[in-house]
Amino acid sequence: MRQARAGRGVRGVLRRPRPRVRRVRHRLRLGHGRGPREAGLTLRTALVLGAGGTVGMAYHAGVLRALEEVGGIRPDDADLVIGTSAGSMVGAMLRSGLTTEDLYLASLGEHPVIGHHDQRSPWAAAWDGPVDAMRRLLGSMYVLQRSALR
Repeated sequence: MRQARAGRGVRGVLRRPRPRVRRVRHRLRLGHGRGPREAGLTLRTALVLGAGGTVGMAYHAGVLRALEEVGGIRPDDADLVIGTSAGSMVGAMLRSGLTTEDLYLASLGEHPVIGHHDQRSPWAAAWDGPVDAMRRLLGSMYVLQRSALR
C-alpha cells in the first residue's frame, strides 16, 4: 500500500487495483455477473418518453410509429410507460387506447376525431392568429419584467 499526499497532509490510502480476473471472479461469486435468466428474473420492458411541448409530442408520434413499423416494437407491449411533460401526455394517450397510427395522424392534423382544429387537441395552437399571439407575448414579457423587479 502507498500513502497519497495531497495539499496539507495524508488524504487517504491508495491500493493497487486488483487484477481484472480477480474482479470478475469476485462479481460472479456475489451474483452480479449473471444475466437475468441465470438469476431467475423475468425481462420487463419500459417505455421512457421525454419532454418537448407540442414539437415533442409530434416527435414521439413519429418515433413510436417508426418503432412499430420498422423495428417491430409495439409500445402497447411495454410493461411500464414513463413520461415527462409532453411524454407523459403521449404515454397517457397510448395507455388510454390510442394507437401509434392515431398519434401520428393527430400530429399531422389528419385524424378524423382528434383533428388539428379541435379545441381539445394538444396539437392545436394556443392562439387564434398573429394579433392574439403578439398580445400573449407582450403580456408574458410584462409579467416577467414585473417579477424581475420585485
